[in-house]
Amino acid sequence: MPKPVRNIVFYRCSMILIVSLLSLRFVRAQKNASARYQIDNERNKTDISGDDALSAGKAFERMDSTYYVGYLYEGYFKYNHSADFQGYKNAIPALNKAKLLFEKEHNSMLKNLFSSLEYLTENYNRFQDYFRICNALKECYDNIEMPDSLIAL
Repeated sequence: MPKPVRNIVFYRCSMILIVSLLSLRFVRAQKNASARYQIDNERNKTDISGDDALSAGKAFERMDSTYYVGYLYEGYFKYNHSADFQGYKNAIPALNKAKLLFEKEHNSMLKNLFSSLEYLTENYNRFQDYFRICNALKECYDNIEMPDSLIAL
C-alpha cells in the first residue's frame, strides 16, 4: 500500500475511534444522569440517620458507584452506630470515598460557595452534604486518635 493511502486509512481509523469513544462517554453520562436522578428521588424518602440508611446507601452504590450519596449514607450510618475504635475505623473508608467523589464532581461549586448569598442558597443542600461528610470524618479521626489525618482534613 502506498504511503499516502496508508496515512488516509490511519487518519480515518483514528477519527472513527475518537468519535466512537466520545459517543460512548455521552451514553455513559446519560445513564449516570438517570441513575442520579433516581438516587436523589429515593434520597428524599430515606432519612440519613435512620435504621435503613445502610441498605439505602448500598442500593445507591449499586445504581451509580461514581456518585457520592451511596458512600455518604453508608459511612454516616456506620459513624452513627459506632461506639468503639473499630466502629469508627470502619466508617472512615466510606466517608473518605464520599469526600473524594464529592470534591471531584463539585470542585468548582466548593471554590465559589461563599462568593454570594444567592450562590450559597442555590447549593446549600450540597454544602450540607459536604459538611456532614467532613464533620463525621473529623469525629471518626478524633475518636481513634489520628491527629495527623484530622489536621489534613
